[in-house]
Amino acid sequence: SLNISPINTSTYYVTATTQAGCSNTDQITIYVEDNPELSLNIEDTAICKGQNITLYASGGYYYQWLNQDGDTLSVTNSINVAPQQTTVYYVYSQTQTGCNSNSSVAVFVSTPDLNVQNNYSSCNGANIQITPYVDNSQAPVTYYWSNGEITTGSLDIQTISNVVLNV
Repeated sequence: SLNISPINTSTYYVTATTQAGCSNTDQITIYVEDNPELSLNIEDTAICKGQNITLYASGGYYYQWLNQDGDTLSVTNSINVAPQQTTVYYVYSQTQTGCNSNSSVAVFVSTPDLNVQNNYSSCNGANIQITPYVDNSQAPVTYYWSNGEITTGSLDIQTISNVVLNV
């Protein structure tokens, strides 16, 4: 036997000779196929908690999607996921002849942790500034206030009477 690892399609010849001097030659061609060019429809991405996203792979014949714990989630070329926390998904692809390729995509789950002082006390007619704070989000953050204002930071208001604003 002969162990080989061709990198290109190659033909090998072998000649067998008996003690009587008789010989015969045969050949074998090893066809080398490239690994599949696996591509994903998205790169690492972020979604809001509660949303879902479809991950799609192409470039192979057989597919297997796994989560970061190694659990098989799907054996098709696409998967719809709604992770509750940031998760890495792995996809393995194989051609009909057994050549393999793999890739991964991270889905970051974003949920802003909003903090704002619950109550303000102010004199009638005084100006106050309400400043919300978001712990774990990626800047910039847009705040939509219940009075119709849209800000990327503080909200300045003049008190006239009791005012209730929802962020």
